[in-house]
Amino acid sequence: MNEAADILTRIADTRRARIASEGYSLSSRVPQERLHPVVPFPDENFVICEFKRKSPSRGTINGSMQPVRQAGLYRELGADAISVLTEEDNFGGSLTDLMVIKKTFPDTPVLRKDFLLDVTDVEYSYRAGADCILLIASLLSDGTLADMHERAVELGMATLIEVHDAQEARRVAPLAPALVGVNARDLKTFRIDPLGPLRVRHAIDWPCSVVYESGIFEEEQAALAAQSGFSGILVGESVVRDHTRVPAIQRGLALGARAATAAGTRAAATGPAAAANATPATGPAAAANATPAGNRASANAPAPTGFWHDLTSRVRPRPWVKVCGIMRASDAEAAVSAGADLLGFVFAESPRRSSVECVRECAGLPALKVAVVVARDGEHAQAVLPVEVQELLAEGLLDAVQLHGDETPDECASLAFPYYKALQLRTPADASRIPDFHCPRCLVDAYSRDARGGTGRRLDPAILDEVRAQGPLWVAGGIRPDNVGELVRSFAPELIDVSSGLEDETGFKDETKIRALFSEIDAAVAQEAIQ
Repeated sequence: MNEAADILTRIADTRRARIASEGYSLSSRVPQERLHPVVPFPDENFVICEFKRKSPSRGTINGSMQPVRQAGLYRELGADAISVLTEEDNFGGSLTDLMVIKKTFPDTPVLRKDFLLDVTDVEYSYRAGADCILLIASLLSDGTLADMHERAVELGMATLIEVHDAQEARRVAPLAPALVGVNARDLKTFRIDPLGPLRVRHAIDWPCSVVYESGIFEEEQAALAAQSGFSGILVGESVVRDHTRVPAIQRGLALGARAATAAGTRAAATGPAAAANATPATGPAAAANATPAGNRASANAPAPTGFWHDLTSRVRPRPWVKVCGIMRASDAEAAVSAGADLLGFVFAESPRRSSVECVRECAGLPALKVAVVVARDGEHAQAVLPVEVQELLAEGLLDAVQLHGDETPDECASLAFPYYKALQLRTPADASRIPDFHCPRCLVDAYSRDARGGTGRRLDPAILDEVRAQGPLWVAGGIRPDNVGELVRSFAPELIDVSSGLEDETGFKDETKIRALFSEIDAAVAQEAIQ
């Protein structure tokens, strides 16, 4: 087992050894009887704020933080529940932290977050005052997980059962827990993938409340989670470092839930085709006047929706493919027939500029539709979304916006939501800009002084290596049927964006080249699978 994959096992083994020598209470004095009644855990539109002093991935976050003071700040700012990380060696916590919080705030729901191992852990959690316990599916056998869940329910506690992939979701399904958590952080490597929980969300098909765990720092990230079918959010490092983030995260959760409801309302009014493309108008605040979402534990809850939810539902053995620079409906039809997942319509100064009419003609095609815009051109210009793009978004004819200009990280979501940022990179060092943006993915393209895209230029492999070291690769620039196989084999991109490489004449796609592109991609993927 390699070092990265050993983190979860190492933590669990350390805790198991300490229990063997010190007992389940470890350094704390746990009463023989529970002192406070169990408080029901929230099940819709809720924010859980975490108390933890450090973590294996970040080291010390706030070593001097006091539990009662921090929990009080969370409560004052409107947190719906408090998570207390009680693991001692790696997170600096203890059951004492949980007990003093519960004693001070007996009416606040408290989650014990730890690497719990057996039914005795459940008993001690109950006696210490936990209203809910975290059960990590990957750490427990099916039998142990079922026993711990059932005992917690008998005691009146809730269980937040955490899953990390579809296979774990299928393991948990027979228990049909009312509360399920999906962690954006891989507990084996401790890396975060913002789209990870969305992929798993598709596999959770019983009525329940689903919690998005880890990686939430901004309002728009919370809105993305809620729009994608998550009932609540568990935030740790972001609010430990700055508790004043809580109101923004709450706003994002509420806005995303309203956006999902609004999309469902439009779908009911206009039919199934509109449901696939339903999107809030512009920015998270566009959802503010929509009807609030219902109880997501109910079978009648609004269906998850939005660009990112719909994209992650497309399970492919190959990279997602976006065919960009669509100017004719016939080209869009050829691209979708070959297997395109996304269609790009340019609404910026370009020889491939599309039209409102073209987007309307493509409305029924089963691909996600993206407007490519330059909302800010130059450091001092005002960022503006084209009026025709705003109208198409409002009508549900576009699913997302690709911001390909000089837009700043803080203004992107106010321009369009959902969106993703495209960055032109000159050197490997430029890849350091990617984490500045709050969207789940950034598309990287080759730099050109004369044009924003469609130049046919390829990115330096050293740049691609640097981008890939940070996370999944979305790449554009100079991709053609004759080089796409090499790209797939060498860099395993998650998404490929191709435009000029499919043309015989600027702006007009060649169907033979489109089919050749997909054939080469499939061949490269098959070759990698054999190896």
